[in-house]
Amino acid sequence: MSELTLCDIENDTLDFLIGLSIEDKYAYFHKFIETYYPKSLNNEKEYDELLQNYISCIYVEKLYRSNRFFKEQFTMIYTQTGLIRDIVNDAYFNEDTLITH
Repeated sequence: MSELTLCDIENDTLDFLIGLSIEDKYAYFHKFIETYYPKSLNNEKEYDELLQNYISCIYVEKLYRSNRFFKEQFTMIYTQTGLIRDIVNDAYFNEDTLITH
């Protein structure tokens, strides 16, 4: 499976993912967990948290794209595993005192 960065997927694909039933969303994101977090398959709590994180990220991405003020004033930071890692207010994005990991 290739890396998915939410900012790279088309709006139609994002809308399609949002429109899936919860069972279909679970099945879709199960593939990401299987690929990127295989150890969590044996940990029910961690697995469920990852599923919820993947699903919530598609909604945050949609909100980000749909709201002009959000998009103009914040920067999204993504993981290589397809999750949104952070949302940074652009007023602080280049701040010297900002600690990044």
